[in-house]
Amino acid sequence: MKLSLWSSLFVSAFYLPSSTVAQSDGALRQPSALSSNGNNLEIDLSLVEGQHNTVAADTFNTRLLGGTLPGPTVRVRAGDWLYVNFENELNQQSNTNTAPNDFAFPDSTNLHFHGAHVSGERPGDDTTIVVDAGDSYRYEVFFPQFHLGGTHWIHPHRHGAGTIQVAGGAAQVLIVEDEPGDVPPEVENAEEVILMTQLFDTARMDSVTRRSGDNLFEIDSNVGDDFILVNGQYRPTLEITAGEWQRWRVVWAAWDRNPLDLSIQTNGNCEVNLLAKDGIYINDYPRPLTFYPISTAGRADIMVRCRNTGSWTVNSYLGDLFDLRSVAPPGGNGAIDVSTPPTSNYDFPQPTYLNDLRNRNPTNGCACDTYLSNNRLNGISYNPNLFLHEVALGSIVERRLDGVANHPYHQHVYPFQITQFFGVSGSDADYHKVGDYHDVLMVRSSNRVNVRYEANNFHGRMAVHCHRLTHSDEGMILAEIVTNPDDGGVCRCSPRDNAQGFTRPPTSPPTNGPQPTNPPVPSPTTLPTPNPTPNPTPNPTPNPTPNPTPNPTPNPTQAPQPGVTNPPIPDPTPNPTPNPTNAPPVPLPTVAPQPLPTTPLPTNAPAPGSTPTQKPKKPKKPKKPKTKKPKKPKKPKTKKPKKPKTKRPRKRNN
Repeated sequence: MKLSLWSSLFVSAFYLPSSTVAQSDGALRQPSALSSNGNNLEIDLSLVEGQHNTVAADTFNTRLLGGTLPGPTVRVRAGDWLYVNFENELNQQSNTNTAPNDFAFPDSTNLHFHGAHVSGERPGDDTTIVVDAGDSYRYEVFFPQFHLGGTHWIHPHRHGAGTIQVAGGAAQVLIVEDEPGDVPPEVENAEEVILMTQLFDTARMDSVTRRSGDNLFEIDSNVGDDFILVNGQYRPTLEITAGEWQRWRVVWAAWDRNPLDLSIQTNGNCEVNLLAKDGIYINDYPRPLTFYPISTAGRADIMVRCRNTGSWTVNSYLGDLFDLRSVAPPGGNGAIDVSTPPTSNYDFPQPTYLNDLRNRNPTNGCACDTYLSNNRLNGISYNPNLFLHEVALGSIVERRLDGVANHPYHQHVYPFQITQFFGVSGSDADYHKVGDYHDVLMVRSSNRVNVRYEANNFHGRMAVHCHRLTHSDEGMILAEIVTNPDDGGVCRCSPRDNAQGFTRPPTSPPTNGPQPTNPPVPSPTTLPTPNPTPNPTPNPTPNPTPNPTPNPTPNPTQAPQPGVTNPPIPDPTPNPTPNPTNAPPVPLPTVAPQPLPTTPLPTNAPAPGSTPTQKPKKPKKPKKPKTKKPKKPKKPKTKKPKKPKTKRPRKRNN
């Protein structure tokens, strides 16, 4: 049978082998690095408009930290001060949304040091800080001497703008270095591989940008509505030398529901062992796994060694993630030695903020319910002046989390230990174990999980929220407040439903922080060139206004206000919440506002001093007159007709 030319073309296109469609950005590259020399680290960092090059998209306009995707890796040591001279170099667009608890303020920003055990008060990891377009802020973050080495990340956390900025790729890895002897020899000597995995979903972002009033973000994808980049690359190839260990530092720098579901199937040719989760070592290392349901915003450190040469594909929930290629050791075809097993029963450091709390009762009044549903926590929408629960410094705290089958629960400042599941099964049960520590948790087979933490080092604000940032931006974020008993601190819980929260002054005016023992280096470390720089868990068991105006204003300067003025983005299967309240929360009459105590530091921190409450204005380099380079005229929205999408089934549900 003869086919016409058009029929032949149609058949060829329809049966085009997948390998020709699935392109690649080539060999995996490592992000550039900014590293402490053991005597503090000072860096300049900016949020800028930028373009990114990848075979996954023809057009990729977005906001980037340091101008690259991902931003440069920041490496500090325990006992360091990290000084970040942070500038928002975006141009303020006119008529962007400023409604509360909605996608808004797309050109306003701040930073969050995700996973770090540091103070949640300014000038540190305070997410109520607002850095508007053209403004700057000097972050001063102290990593205590006892801070465990681990894998974390930095990303914007401005309420209302978290989704558009993180989903656009503004993120970077943060590593606290291990000290000698903290990890087993094969870990200490392993080749380090950073795998910064970031989700891009153009269909979801269309709605976010429209509601934000944003005209900057634009991705014209070649690979479907949603895709994942690894270190900014689409389907790269990672090379490993057979017989040698690699330490994969996997960061799932995501903002939506799905766990990464990293799958490594090599038919027994490679050993694959879990080492740490969320920057905290597990005490049953090596935990052999081939499937890693890393929660949104979570991390996993994985040790990999291949006994044979060969190639395999590492997958995510969206399909192919990257290719793993095992090559022979230099110099030859000799036998590959994998006879030395990984170290078992290693005694990892266990600082007091990671105490084993499984057999310790929570302090009186400190066992509370935290219910995630309907873009609220316990029925409360975001209000920077309201606190979900109160904690007395020094308490053992229990949280009965409800809703974590659909909402990745994230807690700032203090990581938490899993103490009880309700029905965990399958791969969830292999990866998540009672006794493990996390700072973000979603367990598809156990909607309720009990966790504990010991509030023994820092008092002040501790943000808690759903890390589906679409939900957080729409109101599913609050804070707990930790107060010293000498200042009247007690444990008190909000009820599970229809709560009103507790009032307490937020973190302004900024608290006085301690002075570092060693002054910062006189010249900040500048951003490097894009060329890559070479380089415990206890043992588990089998300025709000009450009536915000809904109209957008051209120059937002204040934080979003409480209340919901726009309907949330509908999710495929939203969680019902019994008796949700839409009334604005009012303070409980029994709670008298008290002044917030000054930000504490651990007892072995540098002695307190008189750090100014605002960043001292350092003489700025004269700015070049803003002769903006003319923007490329945007393609008219009558884009080239899109190829018909043969979508793979999406594993997204609410």
